[in-house]
Amino acid sequence: MNDSNAKEREKAKLIDYDDLRKAAECHRQVRRYAQTIVRPDKKYIDVCREIEESIRTVISANKIDAGISFPTGCSYNNIAAHYTPNPGDTKVIKKDEVIKIDIGTHVKGLLIDSAFTVCFDPVFDNLLLASKEATMTGIKLSGIDARFSDIGTAIQEVMDSYELELNGKVYKIRPVRNLCGHQIGRYHVFIIRFMQERVYQL
Repeated sequence: MNDSNAKEREKAKLIDYDDLRKAAECHRQVRRYAQTIVRPDKKYIDVCREIEESIRTVISANKIDAGISFPTGCSYNNIAAHYTPNPGDTKVIKKDEVIKIDIGTHVKGLLIDSAFTVCFDPVFDNLLLASKEATMTGIKLSGIDARFSDIGTAIQEVMDSYELELNGKVYKIRPVRNLCGHQIGRYHVFIIRFMQERVYQL
């Protein structure tokens, strides 16, 4: 066994899978709850507060040992990701908006992160369908020795096959190109955007 394999085995020993499962189960319950509270005419900040309070309750928040892994995101329309309202924000959800809710939980720094999209106008049904089909394609192609470039290409092909009609004009649905996402480490979320890395610590 070479040095890199030994290091990986040592890292694996440090992960308590029961903690990871607890964080994931909390996330599942909170996500299900969150899907019931996002509705028109409700303030974005109230949605985020309710989601974060439900995380604290379900996970039995305990300072640095368990709780919220990052501020709840509620990006809308052309804001692709990582937006959260500041204190005093009075913006309310509108019926014709597309909203992305991004939730993070953690137990002992082991982070669980996922997002879902909500919209109330059926005109956006194709957008949600394209996103769902592209996500399922990415999951199906993921695995050992899978290339990120191949997965990305397949996802883009699915997205490109969908169209959306708005105000009488047909638009091709395209994936976001300038949002590179992030990596997750223990007690860290590494945000990578426009080739710059910022580290947010809990």
